[in-house]
Amino acid sequence: MNLSSLRERVYSELTEEENRYFSDTEIDRWLNIAQNKITIKVEHLKETSYLETDGSEKYELPNDFIREFEVKLEDDFLDQIGMEEADDTYSQYYYIWEDDLYLTEDSTGENLYIYYYKLPEEMEEDTDTPDIPIEYQDLLVIHAVYKAKQKDDKYEQAEFHKRDFREGLNDMLKNYTRSPMNSQWEVERI
Repeated sequence: MNLSSLRERVYSELTEEENRYFSDTEIDRWLNIAQNKITIKVEHLKETSYLETDGSEKYELPNDFIREFEVKLEDDFLDQIGMEEADDTYSQYYYIWEDDLYLTEDSTGENLYIYYYKLPEEMEEDTDTPDIPIEYQDLLVIHAVYKAKQKDDKYEQAEFHKRDFREGLNDMLKNYTRSPMNSQWEVERI
């Protein structure tokens, strides 16, 4: 599906009366918000950033950065430490503060690799496609309809779509994560 077809699906879910209230721009914004929410929660988009160190301790993270899952300097994976621990170490570690990655030791001329989960590309053109797996793209439509119903003061209908969105998101999360969710843990009573 592309942005145009997603938008048309949203309009088809709304009544004719509701369709007059919402612009394409507004629906596109809701579709992009849904895509960001899904990507931040599920962390299914991975990227690698490479740079050569220049001796500074601070390196700017990519604009699409959500969270790192590994940091490597040359061939060695680095451990993360808290910012408050950074002054007490003589080994190479890293920490993240705001939009920057900090190295605890000088590493001039070495290759730094940041493996991270990234935000999706924003859909702007009608032909743009979402960065969500096709089997979960309905979630984008469900979220946009939820926002439309909410804006139109149809709160009961909005809650129905919000619940569907959360259930679909949890389903996707189960399929894209290796660790069990709290709802999957079983407690055996003795």
